[in-house]
Amino acid sequence: MIYSLNVEAFKFHPYDIANINKAIERFGISVIDKNGYYSVERDDTHIIINDGDFIVVSPSADISSYSGLPVYEFKAYTNDRFIRLMEMNNQLKELTDKIFNYNPKEDPRDPIFGKHNIKKNGKKKMDKIVYEFDPKIYPRSLFVMKGCEPKDVIDRFTTRNGSEFEIEIEEGSEPTMTTFPMVRFKDTGKYGELVVVWIDDKDVDLSMISHEAFHVSMDILSELGVKFHADNQEPISYMVGWCAKCISDVVSGKS
Repeated sequence: MIYSLNVEAFKFHPYDIANINKAIERFGISVIDKNGYYSVERDDTHIIINDGDFIVVSPSADISSYSGLPVYEFKAYTNDRFIRLMEMNNQLKELTDKIFNYNPKEDPRDPIFGKHNIKKNGKKKMDKIVYEFDPKIYPRSLFVMKGCEPKDVIDRFTTRNGSEFEIEIEEGSEPTMTTFPMVRFKDTGKYGELVVVWIDDKDVDLSMISHEAFHVSMDILSELGVKFHADNQEPISYMVGWCAKCISDVVSGKS
């Protein structure tokens, strides 16, 4: 078996069919000897596979009604195609590593300790409403607040383990928007991600919304174990688009 950032892959050889089937049975799939050729199968899905090909397994955007977890999809790749897939996957990993290589002076988010350095923005219109959005396919909510003070966040949310957020006001560090990962909404006990828009609506642009939408999507999918890679981009693409629209609707006043 070969394991990469977002892929589980198994190289197939006919002589090793018993071990391969033992390894992939947890995904509900199996390799069947068809008397002259081999097929990877689950229910009504059948994929012809040859000696030396790779069976690649990854979670899809579909959720099982039985377990509540992502349904695994599987594909077969030739050796050359698989190598190219891994190259693309490594490029994606390099990109995400750069995105998450935070400089605390530039990005106030601390996903470990829940501490954020926030400068007051003077007088601004107060809006203490918590806007909640349900993605339907994943059991986590997106909460959005805007035009509020740090105390408003602390009064309404805690970390997942029930600890209070420590939000410090620090001169010289003025975030525009902040994503608080893995929060718990005190009013309902629901889990999710919180995006706070600290600046005036008119100063928010698309790049800020996209930035936070990616944070939210990565947090939710990573927590739920949803893997994505160059050949399975739909889960992250869907979530980023959905999150961006939700945040945009709050900023624009549509929600």
